[in-house]
Amino acid sequence: TSPGLPPITMMLPGLPALLLPAGWLGGGSPAAYQLYCALILAAAPWLLWLWLRRRLPPGPALLISLLWATSPLVVSQAGSVMSEIPYTALVPALLLILERTPAWAGGLLLVLTQLRPAGLCLLPAAAARAFWGKRWKDLALILLPAGAAMAAWFTWSHAVSGDMQKVR
Repeated sequence: TSPGLPPITMMLPGLPALLLPAGWLGGGSPAAYQLYCALILAAAPWLLWLWLRRRLPPGPALLISLLWATSPLVVSQAGSVMSEIPYTALVPALLLILERTPAWAGGLLLVLTQLRPAGLCLLPAAAARAFWGKRWKDLALILLPAGAAMAAWFTWSHAVSGDMQKVR
């Protein structure tokens, strides 16, 4: 679908990288990718429950997780090979990591920003506690990996795209 095989600069590398195990194990079968994404989505309610159980009594935490897992919108996405699936599953994981070991959040933020550009909106929220607490080392560990990865991708995509993506 790309005459001349130009670099695909409009797509972030996160989803293709995340799908590598499914491609390797499934031999490139579309069903393998769908199953892989369905398994990732199946992990999301568990991650949500792990995060909620520290804030709510057990019953409400479980109920909210079950309601989310059985939502028609969520169920309709099961098996879809889209970046929204791992992004949605990894946001509760980010919340858990920010509470326990905030300095490790930088790696997960890197993944989230490489899955979807919307991951950039998580950077200020993830960095707020370190910023207000004046923990500059933690702030750098949270922001630098994702910032460096986005800067590298942005620089590369604009360098190789030439006039292809410029609107005149």
